[in-house]
Amino acid sequence: MRFCPTARNFYRIRRILIEMLGLPRHTIRPTSTLADLVPQKERRRVQQRFQRERMRFPTIRFSLFQKYIALFATLTPFLIGLVVFPFSGWALLVALAGGTIATTLQWPHAHEIDLAHTIRDAVRASTRMAHYIDAGYTPSRKEIADKVFDIVSANLGIKRNLLTEEMSWEDMGAE
Repeated sequence: MRFCPTARNFYRIRRILIEMLGLPRHTIRPTSTLADLVPQKERRRVQQRFQRERMRFPTIRFSLFQKYIALFATLTPFLIGLVVFPFSGWALLVALAGGTIATTLQWPHAHEIDLAHTIRDAVRASTRMAHYIDAGYTPSRKEIADKVFDIVSANLGIKRNLLTEEMSWEDMGAE
């Protein structure tokens, strides 16, 4: 084995956070959450850097307030459209346009991420099986199970901590 791929990705993530945010090295631990380390206004920029480095950053989404604004921006034109164009498909078209415009204008300001997402989760998501093979490293049964759990969790929408090796596809609700 030439190197440990998970350690290498941890060091890469730590380097990115230190370079971009000036964080003290000792604050970046596997158990640290990205929501605590990365300020809201910097999340989009850090996410872009992670993507350039082929690392995975948690999905950025709208805050609850921004969701309400988008809902209001969709419903208001719809109601106005119903008054102006009663019994017509134009009301729906106007609502769709209003919602699309509101979402497009707000998207650069979205900053919410999963509050429980840790550096360890980012390392695990960023370490691919090809990294293990390139390193001449044979992944353990637990590391393989972790990768499978990540894939199942992402595709079936099941919280990762609820998955066990003993579960069947039926237990997970898969067909």
